[in-house]
Amino acid sequence: MRTCGNNGEWQQATNCQFACVGKACGGSCKPNSKECVNGAEPQYRTCGSTGEWSAAVACAPSPACVNGGCGTDPKIAFVTSTLYTGNLGGLAGADQKCNERAKAGSQPGTYKAWLSDDTQSPSTRFSLQGGPIRLADGSELAKNWAELLANGVTRVFNVTEIGTRPPKAVASPGSTTAGCGDETVNALVWSDTRPNGLRLTVDRNCANWTTVTNNKLNMGRWDDQKYWSSYCTRNDAKDIDNSCESKAALYCFQQ
Repeated sequence: MRTCGNNGEWQQATNCQFACVGKACGGSCKPNSKECVNGAEPQYRTCGSTGEWSAAVACAPSPACVNGGCGTDPKIAFVTSTLYTGNLGGLAGADQKCNERAKAGSQPGTYKAWLSDDTQSPSTRFSLQGGPIRLADGSELAKNWAELLANGVTRVFNVTEIGTRPPKAVASPGSTTAGCGDETVNALVWSDTRPNGLRLTVDRNCANWTTVTNNKLNMGRWDDQKYWSSYCTRNDAKDIDNSCESKAALYCFQQ
């Protein structure tokens, strides 16, 4: 943009940050640039000639938005090959365990555990970007986050970071059943999370994943497509077997 001075001569031109609109600088973006729009459903938007963003456009059938364009951005998910008690060190400790297992299995990227506590859940703490979501053996678990949260997994979630079948949960000392399962069901993972990524129930998470002396928990099943995220709940405040001392696996998702 340039301005005509009092002497009738054009002054030196000034660069507009975004766009020159009419006789002044304006807009909020650089014309013709594109960006991805945050959200579980992959979308992008384009900056018009006036420096204003257009309405978001869905990327479907492409599974992801990458650098302002539709495409693929595969994410890896796995069940840990290591079992843990319900004292995971909180959500941060569980995330650390996921990253330790990812490193051990030579899986790329950064991971978070599919867990909820009283204040946070995957729907609030995951990036929810990218897709498709694949298991460590390359098979597809969900097209993208929108599909996962709306429709669940497309197959049984039963592959570890090293490509093996997950280990079965172990009962706490003195008990014959693991967690909230029974003697026939022990393909369990810690969860307290609905399939849509929201917290299942307050105080069903081994005191926010910080104790083993507790019987308030919720678990999913890695051998069942329908109940993968939430299979059973326990709230036995006076039970003596300390179900949170059971050992079970974690679901881990690349961010």
